[in-house]
Amino acid sequence: MARRVLVCASLLTIQCVFFVTAGETWAVVVAGSRYFYNYRHQADVCRAYHILRRNGVADDRVILMSYDDAATAPDNPVPGTLFNEPSPDGRPGWDVRHNCDIDYSGRDVTAEHFLAVLRGNATAAGGGPVLRSTAEDRVFVYFADHGAPGLIAMPVGEPVYADDFNSALKFMAEQRMFAEMALYVEACESGSMFEGLLPEHDKIWAITAANPDESSWGTYCDAEDTVNGVDIGTCLGDLFSINWMEDSDLPAEFHTETLDMQFSTVKTETTLSHVMFYGDRSLNARPITEFQGVPEFPSLQGRLGAKGGAERRNRPGVAVDSRDVKLHTLRRLQRRSEAAGDVSGAAAYAAAARAEETHRAAADRAFAAIAGAALAAVAAAPLPPLAELACHKRAHRGVTAACGPYSDYSLKHARVVAVLCESGYSADAIIAAADAACAAHMPTSLFSGETAIA
Repeated sequence: MARRVLVCASLLTIQCVFFVTAGETWAVVVAGSRYFYNYRHQADVCRAYHILRRNGVADDRVILMSYDDAATAPDNPVPGTLFNEPSPDGRPGWDVRHNCDIDYSGRDVTAEHFLAVLRGNATAAGGGPVLRSTAEDRVFVYFADHGAPGLIAMPVGEPVYADDFNSALKFMAEQRMFAEMALYVEACESGSMFEGLLPEHDKIWAITAANPDESSWGTYCDAEDTVNGVDIGTCLGDLFSINWMEDSDLPAEFHTETLDMQFSTVKTETTLSHVMFYGDRSLNARPITEFQGVPEFPSLQGRLGAKGGAERRNRPGVAVDSRDVKLHTLRRLQRRSEAAGDVSGAAAYAAAARAEETHRAAADRAFAAIAGAALAAVAAAPLPPLAELACHKRAHRGVTAACGPYSDYSLKHARVVAVLCESGYSADAIIAAADAACAAHMPTSLFSGETAIA
């Protein structure tokens, strides 16, 4: 049913307009990580929140999940802020944390709550906001974090497994919780969440930062992490995410592009991984305004609090494999401390970097032992669409019980579990191998690779 809606947005003054639209736009936006070295994910989602709000989506229809510890981390040189792009040209940086209204933070950012939000189950979501969308509405889901074959990580508890994610999407389709849905997923091996799993005719349109076999990349790193003359010390954004959001920040593109046009642009500009499409191609010609805003809403020009011109201000240059950003950040913070004459701080970061290197080496040995030499060639080959999803889930639970929670780095080895399951090994056999390998190669202090620094 068409509705006459009053929508207001503000920059320096309040702007309101009546317009007629069929259905509403709802959004679920998630950063699935924590710690300062994952600053970029929390900055990504706050920027996405502002894009949605600036373009007319009501605040109570944007559900945002973020652990929200990067802005207040001791390593943040500008406390209380998050920046998603540099400001090398002398213009003021845009603090995306300002007025970023987070609904689920800290230990409430879990797979259980995320899936409950999608299903509209407020009880399972702990009483927080959930989707109340109808068969007339459009739903936009954006997720930024680490991933591995068949899963995307969360900062607390279990990851979101591919079968659970796709089951929630199927439930939404069956319950007529949307007319159309668009999903953008930023994570390593994120294509594995949908390949062979997402139907082609359910009015769900999905793009991912990477195919099922590769990493995604952080960007605006090293010399490009400077904002207002301050070196932030870690990557400010993710390459796929920066490319879609900086495209959506351009007024001309935002008001003329279709989903397929944005996909083509982002695919071309994301050169270090393969941006992938899955789902229902009948949505290709739908305007991006229908998912990242409200149709016909006269959105404010450009990014909030920054430029409103017709050209991108920045182009990402320096990028770091998502698996390596923690180590990269520790070394960057060490150099920052050295340059400031902070001897004790530099020593602490150097020690943390050495601990991370030790953890990485132990994880490499442990998962090589789990896989065994016979599977070395298979592990390097492209994965087929995942089919043994029950094996994956049970094996991952057993591996983390034996080896500790996956770290941002050791998630690269979750591929071993996928290869073993898809090669016919039972979850029990994989868990037994993990028990032996991790007892030998990963002492308790190295399980997760987390440190008190960063």
